Amino acid sequence: MLVRSLGLLPPIPQIGEVVRVLARSGVFRLRSVLIGTVAYQVYPAMLGVRLPGALLQTSDVDVAQFTSVSIATGDETPPMIHVLRSADRTFREIPNLSPHGLASSYIAKGGIRVDFVTPNEGADTDTPQMLPALNTSAQPLRFLDFLIRDPAPAVVLHGSGIYVRVPSPERYAVHKLILSLYRPLQSQSATRICDRPSG
Repeated sequence: MLVRSLGLLPPIPQIGEVVRVLARSGVFRLRSVLIGTVAYQVYPAMLGVRLPGALLQTSDVDVAQFTSVSIATGDETPPMIHVLRSADRTFREIPNLSPHGLASSYIAKGGIRVDFVTPNEGADTDTPQMLPALNTSAQPLRFLDFLIRDPAPAVVLHGSGIYVRVPSPERYAVHKLILSLYRPLQSQSATRICDRPSG
């Protein structure tokens, strides 16, 4: 009804199927949070407003979980590659340097990509962290802890609806502002390093 009567945009079918199998496997029951563009697309239905850029489609699905939560849940999904292949048999792992031997990103032949991320709460690191509840590794990201704290329940408009957890809209907006300020600082720092005289 929301799609037909109000003109709200569902995700592309392939993305919807990926979110569906993630939800069916227990990913969101185990306190994971759907982030990124797919999360942004559920806000019009949550807030009852049309948002700029809400028609933007994406071929990425981003899922976040605190490492501490993943360890503490005492439950787990099947191996993530098996979960994703139930939506699309062409999914494969994207190799990384995880000490656990598990990927943090997966891609299907048609270009659909699924990335798992976790807050980088200590020293900066690029080393993927294990999420035992999801049977996958995850890439640590700075400021993600702010984004996924106190998530909100939501429904992805695919099929009869998929129950997920997304960042609260206000945290999503503030997180975007934080990143917009942080990235120029990173670029300036990289420029200063590159401009240092050698020797």
